[in-house]
Amino acid sequence: MPEVPEPPFPPAPVAARLGVARLGVARLGVARLGVAPPAAGPGVCATCRGPERRGRPECWACRHVGSVLAGAGHVGAAPLVVPIALFATGDGLHRVLRGYKDAPVADARRHFAIRLTAHVASFFAVHQRCLLEAAATPWDALAVVPSSTRGVDATSHPFTRVVGAVPSLSCVPSVALVGRERRPGRSGHLHPDPGAFRVDGDLGGRKVLLLDDTWVTGSRARSATAAVEAAGARWWPGGRSSPAPLPRWPGGGRG
Repeated sequence: MPEVPEPPFPPAPVAARLGVARLGVARLGVARLGVAPPAAGPGVCATCRGPERRGRPECWACRHVGSVLAGAGHVGAAPLVVPIALFATGDGLHRVLRGYKDAPVADARRHFAIRLTAHVASFFAVHQRCLLEAAATPWDALAVVPSSTRGVDATSHPFTRVVGAVPSLSCVPSVALVGRERRPGRSGHLHPDPGAFRVDGDLGGRKVLLLDDTWVTGSRARSATAAVEAAGARWWPGGRSSPAPLPRWPGGGRG
């Protein structure tokens, strides 16, 4: 039997009512979905806020990805990463992140997408002022990191619709990141590539907020950051490039 077409994703005001006002920030916010990221310090990676077990500022994955990008000619400090939450395989946030893309029933995907929208919206409702203070000025545009399995254009990523339904982000102009690779996955896991993506147009000194739904090693997000910087995006204070608010998968064996 053919699948029933997926219903249109709710616009920002509807998502706000369903995800935040009606369901409640306390129920679906950072405390309920995933674990609040720890502050940088001993045992915590300064870049991704994941575990670091060898007493160094960054975990092994962040050091490796940074060294590969540097060897490929990308010169720049590690990006300012702002994790929304940490999750483990099988917990509530993990189920939402998988379900909004891969649930077999359209209504289930829509349900998980609304929950994820509420989660992201509650984060920005609480922390947007701090992000703006770190940036010194508001961001001029936002971009979503393309999926490694859903084509090379970020507009095909379900997270693009989630971001568009977050009230505080829906009015920010978006820029499209497009993969240069012939097949998805060239830039993935531990193989970053500063030339893996291109930006449609010249960013001309704009300040860009880069978003991804899941951070494992940061390879694709940092490859996308290199593309945004190459297109002319401004750097944030302190020599760091555009921040990427990302839920992170704290897998074992790194750092």
